[in-house]
Amino acid sequence: MKRFAVTPLHVDDHGAAIDSPWKLRNLPVMDESTVYLRPLRWIAFLPLALLPFLAAAALQGPRLEARLQRQLQAELAAAGQGWAEVTVRGRDVEMRGLAPDKAAAASAAAVAAASFGVRRLEIRTGTAR
Repeated sequence: MKRFAVTPLHVDDHGAAIDSPWKLRNLPVMDESTVYLRPLRWIAFLPLALLPFLAAAALQGPRLEARLQRQLQAELAAAGQGWAEVTVRGRDVEMRGLAPDKAAAASAAAVAAASFGVRRLEIRTGTAR
């Protein structure tokens, strides 16, 4: 004949069995004055939790702009479009310059638009002919 352990009627917060009735007096009682999650505290500390992400974005922004500008200048020079000058704000690129002809302007625009990291391209170029 197998003997089964009797399960306790109550378990405390840590999963330990409460085997005597006098231990029940020490358990917290849930009433209207007891709030365990306290959502207002979570909301109050939310800006503090977001602070590292905002600081990282602020510190990395200028580096990303400089990298994108160097990358675009190198790609345009490699494509033979060294006349084009680019200005980067965030991931938005403005291309200026005096193109030798319309085909060169279109080629430079295609190179800049296909470059990785460019979100928006604003073309302000003219042609010599």
